[in-house]
Amino acid sequence: MPAATTIELRAPTPRDRAEFIAAMRASRGLHHPWLVAPVSDEAFAGLLRRNRDERFATLLACRRADGAIVGYFNIAEIVRGSFQSAYLSYAAVAAHSRRGYMTQGLELVLRMPSPGSACTASRPTSSPPTRRRSLWWRAAALSGRACRSAT
Repeated sequence: MPAATTIELRAPTPRDRAEFIAAMRASRGLHHPWLVAPVSDEAFAGLLRRNRDERFATLLACRRADGAIVGYFNIAEIVRGSFQSAYLSYAAVAAHSRRGYMTQGLELVLRMPSPGSACTASRPTSSPPTRRRSLWWRAAALSGRACRSAT
């Protein structure tokens, strides 16, 4: 990954509601049939509530240049301790797709340290179920070199 990326990750806030909902509504065709993104005020409020739970994290991928939301990542059912596990899902904004933004965002997510872990990145624990998810699998498998042994 280049030293500087054009993407940054951040937690969603109530100020993101209108932009996020509009972007997800406009991206339904891109997401179907793989996911149903939050597209209502109630669903977005639920996303914010869930983000306060230590077992979940939603991160917006935003363009550094203008702050535009280009997608989001959900890290769910986070297990800490010796198992260090979680589920990862993501969705791009159709208007910003095919520009490498989510690839950059995924690289940032995979390099996030796990609290209390000697491993500084995520790794997959099963094979990719679809060809569409193979990018994540390759990126996650390669990120294993970011792990260091505990001392």
